[in-house]
This record gives sequence, C-alpha cells and structure tokens, in this order.
Amino acid sequence: MAAEDEPPTLDQVQTLRNELKERISLEAEGMFDTRDVDKLMKEDGYLARFWIHSFFIPGDRVENAVNLVIDTFKWRKDFGVNDITEDDIDSDILDRGSLYYHNRDKKGSKLLVFCIRKHNKDAKKMDIMKKMLIYILERLEKEEDGKKITIIFDSEGAGISNFDLEQVKFLIHVLISYYPNFVEKILVFEMPWILNT
Repeated sequence: MAAEDEPPTLDQVQTLRNELKERISLEAEGMFDTRDVDKLMKEDGYLARFWIHSFFIPGDRVENAVNLVIDTFKWRKDFGVNDITEDDIDSDILDRGSLYYHNRDKKGSKLLVFCIRKHNKDAKKMDIMKKMLIYILERLEKEEDGKKITIIFDSEGAGISNFDLEQVKFLIHVLISYYPNFVEKILVFEMPWILNT
C-alpha cells in the first residue's frame, strides 16, 4: 500500500486525468473555470495534491480524488477565486495587520499569521474578509508553487470581541475541502482560557 504522501504514479496520473476529462464533459458547460482545468491537466504537482489529500477519505482513492477536484473546481468558479484582485481587498483591514504571511518554520514552510487581537468582528465585512483570505491563500500558493504552509493563530492579548468563529470555520472548511495538501500544521499561540471551548 502506498504511503500517504506518495505522489501518484504515471499510470495513476493518466487514469485520474482520463476520469476527470470524462466527468468534466458530463457537467453543464460553464461549471468550471477553464484556468483551473488547464492547470490540472498540465501540472502533475497540482494533481498530486488532490491524490495525496484523498488518501484520508474512505473508499476508492481515484474516485475520491476525482470528486475532490470536481467539488473544488465548482467552488472556485462560484466564489470567483481566479478573478479576485488586490482591488477587491479592503486596505484598512490589511493595514490593521490581523492577517499576513512572513518568514518560515523549521521545515521551510511559509508562515500565515492570524493576529487575533488586531481583528474586529464585523458581520457587514464578512464577505470582504473571506475574499481577502482567499486572495492571500492564492498568492501563497502561487509564490510557494504549491509547497505547504504553516498557519499560526496568535491569540496573545485577544478577547471575545476579537475572536471570529465564523471566519475560523470558513478557513478550516476551505482548507479541508478546497486547498488539498496545503497545510503543514496549525499552531495556536497563547489561547486565552475563556476561548478554549
């Protein structure tokens, strides 16, 4: 049996691509962004991330990898991931310093830091915050060429008014469902006891 982080063989790559071409042709036209499909068909490393991620899903690995790709591409098209630009980002939120990437961990993974004490919950800006998060994940993916990242939740000095559960749930859902094999680890620094639950 293959190890969890072992990339697919050339035969498995070909099988995956054939299955994906068939599934994509069965879907309604316009369900996927052609930029995503082209990337998957050209870059073995990108396809391998879905293969590796599907190791943890019970059932047939090829079918799971194909389903993961289809679900990811539908979400990316619906969310407009490839069309998010720096103009869509609220510079006030960015300047506040609640979300940034900087330095690397011991394994060489880029650090994505959530400085929770600098974050202010605002239901009106939730969609903008989500777009900003996706924009930063996409930049990291391009800059790091698909290498894994480490996420740090810096909770030092944070309180209930700073902690945004909906944003954290969105991040975790997106990373598990739509950014396969992208996170090396998640670290939480100085979580206040009141937030442990």
